[in-house]
Amino acid sequence: MTGPADRAALFGGLVAGAVAVLLWGSWSVMSRLAVTGSLGVWELCLLRYAAMVAVLLPWLLRRGAVTRAGIAGVGWRGVLALGLTGGLPFPLCVLYGLALAPAARHAVFGSAIVPLATLAFGILLLGDRPGRRQLAGTLVICLGVGLTMRDALDAAAVPLGPGDALFFVSALLWAGYTVATRVHRVPALPAVIVIGVTGLAGTLAALPFVAPLDFSAASAAEIVFHTLHQGVGAALVGTLLFLRASERLGPSRAALFVAVIPPVTTLLAWPVLGEAPGPASLVGVVLVSIGMAIALAGGAARGSAR
Repeated sequence: MTGPADRAALFGGLVAGAVAVLLWGSWSVMSRLAVTGSLGVWELCLLRYAAMVAVLLPWLLRRGAVTRAGIAGVGWRGVLALGLTGGLPFPLCVLYGLALAPAARHAVFGSAIVPLATLAFGILLLGDRPGRRQLAGTLVICLGVGLTMRDALDAAAVPLGPGDALFFVSALLWAGYTVATRVHRVPALPAVIVIGVTGLAGTLAALPFVAPLDFSAASAAEIVFHTLHQGVGAALVGTLLFLRASERLGPSRAALFVAVIPPVTTLLAWPVLGEAPGPASLVGVVLVSIGMAIALAGGAARGSAR
């Protein structure tokens, strides 16, 4: 049986994961809109990390977070692990992929693999032992995502290619980041600070070697919107909430929320990008929701065991 504290932790994890999914689902759609229109990949990366660090700057200055020992109490080995997985390489893979392939493809190839990869990494690196209901729920989620994938591939005129490969790599990176926060025992806020600081440092270091930044095609309103959405909404708030969910539910169960991104993105891409979902995608939405319920109910008895 679970006590009130366990139920409160479970509920908090569910709410945090759900809000993170909404932010991340819209991120794919809005990023696709930007990189095929008025803003490029490196412009979005700069806006993303500058906004993150600007919001976190008072905390960084007050705590003196960057020291010779590491960042925000995270040792340099942990900083390297988090920075190479959840830092700059992750949005670069996603944004360059979105410049080449539809948003629905990112929802499928960039998100469907995350629960499976996180589950595998958790078993190998953390000794996780998922229960039968979690495994059953994950299989149902994969079936729902598979239907969404079939619809996405049938409806899109763009053939499979480098964009889809970049989405797949981004999924492996995010799964690695989720597990790395547990391997190095990094709480949610320090984990977000690490990817913000390393992401901005990496972006600034790379700018002399990439094409000059060009914001001339974007209006002031677009720049403000993408700054807030990319850096504050998706990158900062979304990541912080997801890591809160990971702390309370465990990384394997929190990663199940990522599987909800394909149907969320599919539904959002309909009015924004004109990517209308077919019947298979709508059935996939239902199956993903059922799989989530099965998997999370299977772990409810354990509460926040970690």
